[in-house]
Amino acid sequence: MPYPNEHAARVETPLPQNSAVFARKQISPGISIILQKSKGDVNSPMKVQAYRFKKTNFSPEEAKKWLKDHQISYMSFEPATDSNENKETRKEIMNRITKELSGAII
Repeated sequence: MPYPNEHAARVETPLPQNSAVFARKQISPGISIILQKSKGDVNSPMKVQAYRFKKTNFSPEEAKKWLKDHQISYMSFEPATDSNENKETRKEIMNRITKELSGAII
């Protein structure tokens, strides 16, 4: 899922939210990691699930270079979205819901 202000590099498949504990930790200016572990596995350490890069600090290419320079392999990489794209998406969703609630079938 693209984020409006961050580039995202997934390194592990996310666990289901109802069975996992998640945390976020800043590791460097403009770089955070998303940590996860199973709720039932209290003795194990949390694992890195994703890296997030602030788009004001890193271009997608710079984020990928940082990952490569730190020998971090990733499953997928999604550049940050344009905030106007997200606003338009929300507007489209609201329009659809309004039409559905008023009895119009799309």
